Amino acid sequence: MTRRFIVLACMCAVLGGCEAPMARGVEAYNAGCYPEAASQLVASEADLPDMSARQRTRYALYRGLAHLALDDVRAAHPWIQYSKAMWDSNRWLLDPKDAGRLLSAWQALGHERGEWGMR
Repeated sequence: MTRRFIVLACMCAVLGGCEAPMARGVEAYNAGCYPEAASQLVASEADLPDMSARQRTRYALYRGLAHLALDDVRAAHPWIQYSKAMWDSNRWLLDPKDAGRLLSAWQALGHERGEWGMR
């Protein structure tokens, strides 16, 4: 029964109407459907130039989180780093929940909260 619920939740997140791929990617991430989340977010990368700073920051966060959840640290790091740089320049770009996820991901990548650069 639990497995059916998870599969249904993933399908709903991925097939969620006519939302933009970014929104579907975030929904899939929140539902724990990480491959689908990464796929949807990669599909929406072409929209980056048209996104607001807030949308780009959130896109980069969830793109990085999806890669991190798939244990692809190499792909996750530049996205998390970009999101953190944007957020550090303007703390209003992410809501508190997303900011918490960003800081957790940043630390999971081996960085301290205020630290910059690759390790």
